[in-house]
Amino acid sequence: SSSSSSSSSSRKKNFRKKALDKAEERSLPEIIPRLSDLYHSTAAEQQQVKPPSLVQEDATSGGSSSSSNSNSCNTKKKNEAQWTKSRQREDRNDGGEQTSSSSSLEETNESQSSEPWKASFHSSIRTQGRIKKEFKTFNVGESPNLKAKRILKAFLSTPPTQCNAANVVGALTFSAKALGSRRIEPDEQLRSMLFETLDALYILVDQRLLSTRQLCNACWAIAKHYDRDNTLLPPPPEATYLSSDEALGTAERWDILELPDKMKEQQQRVDETVDEIARQLTTILEESSEELLPGTDAPPLQAKVGEICMTSWAYGKLRPRSTPPGWEIPPQLGKLPNAKSEAAKMAFTTSMITFEQWGSFGSGDKKKKNDYKDDDDQESLPAENVTGRLFDAIGASLCRSPAAMGIVDTKNDGETNNGATVYASTCLETCSWSELANVGWSFASHGRCKSKESQMLLQGLAREASYRLEVGGETMGEFLIRDIAQLLWALGTLQADNFRLADDLVGLVEALSGYLR
Repeated sequence: SSSSSSSSSSRKKNFRKKALDKAEERSLPEIIPRLSDLYHSTAAEQQQVKPPSLVQEDATSGGSSSSSNSNSCNTKKKNEAQWTKSRQREDRNDGGEQTSSSSSLEETNESQSSEPWKASFHSSIRTQGRIKKEFKTFNVGESPNLKAKRILKAFLSTPPTQCNAANVVGALTFSAKALGSRRIEPDEQLRSMLFETLDALYILVDQRLLSTRQLCNACWAIAKHYDRDNTLLPPPPEATYLSSDEALGTAERWDILELPDKMKEQQQRVDETVDEIARQLTTILEESSEELLPGTDAPPLQAKVGEICMTSWAYGKLRPRSTPPGWEIPPQLGKLPNAKSEAAKMAFTTSMITFEQWGSFGSGDKKKKNDYKDDDDQESLPAENVTGRLFDAIGASLCRSPAAMGIVDTKNDGETNNGATVYASTCLETCSWSELANVGWSFASHGRCKSKESQMLLQGLAREASYRLEVGGETMGEFLIRDIAQLLWALGTLQADNFRLADDLVGLVEALSGYLR
């Protein structure tokens, strides 16, 4: 019994000893933390930044008195308030930076997801800025061709998803201005870059994505480049004689075995672009051809007078006349009496084929030579009909009253001003001297004068110029002799085709003689 009691007591001692050892290992801290410290430390851990007040308190903790604890609590509260405000400002700044970065990311995604040549406004502005920067950059000793190539390179190096119609027209316009007014040698690299840019214009014009102003600027830029390099448009087909001696018309010879050429395809697209621009501008001008009166709700003219004059100059350059002044029909090619059999033999031995079009310069029916007398109707080939309609629409638009342009009418028909006859006001009175001369030159270059609209415009040009000379010549600025000379040449050339222009031409000559005295 004594042995069992001693063993049990030894077991109890060992158990107590082990318990005391474990208690020593898990000894409590000397200073028990307060609940407020635990709360603030938890908030700081959530923000992943520790407040400065807690850092200072941890450094100075231990052995502090009650009075120092109260002062440290007040200081701690102030520090915590300042720290909270600074964190709120940082959060707001971080949020703003995140918003701006997200907006820029959205713009990038928008430009990447947009369709070719349909970029957003912001993307187009950035592209236009690069194009304008190249145009304004001046390098000493740089030729006009190099400057034009720099401008087109800035456009072509931009992805199509970041460009729209404004960038295409801007690149063509700025590069045309960079060429200047002097004659320069054509550049093959510049021509290649122009064709690539004009291919983009072809797509935009076909989809009708250009405004009226952009259409006018585009045709002006094409004409300006064509004036420096005439290989932008296809050359006229080879003319040949008609198979009948009694018919009038045109005959063209084509090689049916000729391989397709990339340059010819590009020239054909440019030619189609020029015709399509003419069709769209004709539609725009004809839709607003009704006379507008002050106080009416009718739509105003969609094109400005300067844009219309610029368009007329462009098509006078791109579409010159095929009939010499004073001729009723284009020149006809004759053949030798015995050449018919030789031509028939060549038809079976060569790849050349001849296309003939009879009666294309009259009312549309097949006409004989004697049927063209006293024919005042001006009809032409289908390609020329497109441009002819545009010139008629230009004539009708410029002969409208100034109310169509929002201009107050200051003339009364039939009155006199210092002996000068005053005619009804038209939009021509808002044109400068150079615009009057360019419009007259363009109609003479294309040879449009027999239609009612073109005749009305040419008579209006002569009367407006005569009125300005008779009242002193200072209306719309001082004129240049070359402007009057160009206008006189245009009217003198066209009166050979339309005798009704002769009276106004004589009046302009008399007004100029009186002014020069």
